[in-house]
Amino acid sequence: MAKAAGEKCPFFTPPGAETVDEVQARAEDFLSHLCQLLMKITEKDSAPEQLDKVADDLGDSHTSLKNPSCVDLNGSDINDDNSDTPVANVLIVSHGGFIRQWVRHFVEDLKCRLPQSFDESKAFSVCPNTAVSSFTLTFNQVVSFSPSIICNYLYNCSHLDGITL
Repeated sequence: MAKAAGEKCPFFTPPGAETVDEVQARAEDFLSHLCQLLMKITEKDSAPEQLDKVADDLGDSHTSLKNPSCVDLNGSDINDDNSDTPVANVLIVSHGGFIRQWVRHFVEDLKCRLPQSFDESKAFSVCPNTAVSSFTLTFNQVVSFSPSIICNYLYNCSHLDGITL
């Protein structure tokens, strides 16, 4: 469709679909909701209620947040700079276009640095199918409500090594 319209694929928007800017806004909105959720669920005895509320706020596309087992909490304080223990491990599964816009937001807006071994020119490509990325988000609500972000690895496909068809 993109070729027939004379446009490049990453920037082509089929009729009725989201534009790249709309996907970018959705990625930023989701990160904001996720950060709010992580800050709220660290409050004592509030995790199940907060998960339900945030899941309701996010709507049908995020109903898995209603299942508290989807977020691995370990009782750390989200603002404890002395803790080496993460507050939560969160698995996010989405399509490559959304992940690309999320990475763009992390790098361009939140100043996340990519691993030195990663070819930065590939960071804003659509991620390969089944690729895994890992980020560490650190919150300091006293300084800013935006997290600082470290990219541990990006678009890793080593889990496919040795698989043949």
